[in-house]
Amino acid sequence: MRRIFDQRRIKEAFQKTGLDTCIDNIDSGIMICEYNPGELVISPLQQSKDLLFLLEGEASVYVLDEEGSMLVAARETAGVMIGDPELFLKNYQSVYVEAKTKLRVLKFPYELCLSQIRTNETFTHFLIRQILIRENRKRQIDHTVKSNKEKILFFIQNMCQNQCITSISKVADSIHCSYRQVQRLIREMVDEGILVRTGKGKYSLTK
Repeated sequence: MRRIFDQRRIKEAFQKTGLDTCIDNIDSGIMICEYNPGELVISPLQQSKDLLFLLEGEASVYVLDEEGSMLVAARETAGVMIGDPELFLKNYQSVYVEAKTKLRVLKFPYELCLSQIRTNETFTHFLIRQILIRENRKRQIDHTVKSNKEKILFFIQNMCQNQCITSISKVADSIHCSYRQVQRLIREMVDEGILVRTGKGKYSLTK
């Protein structure tokens, strides 16, 4: 992990996340951190201390099942806020969050968050919006449609830039399905004329 304290870059990150609309001064404890693929961003083995805003890259969120196996719960990308359960719930059992690509995040210390929540209503509303946007996106995938094929189509239509798949593993993580099953369903959708292959592991909706 590499820490970045450059105030110009932090200010740009504030603008990118929207934090500049509710906070005037940048506290010295706020920083940008860069992670290489495979590095853990959050782990139950280490107490979380910061609210994280993903600026660039992708991260996978893992949970442990009853047998201790790690299961993918979500794939998060730029624009998402993570670490909020640990902020609000005492003794919360953290998930594992792993950088899947080179990942850049803005770290916002919990102590500063709690101070802002007590005194800054605009900041509190900002946090609530971030949580609702993230959870609503997951709920749409899990409950709006039923079959995995419908979930893939919904994901492409609503959550892929230019309605194009650039990573099968990202689709699999997002709809909570195995890579092989998503790969098979995508092949079926190509045969049915719903998708067209545009490159290795890349597909787009037919026009």
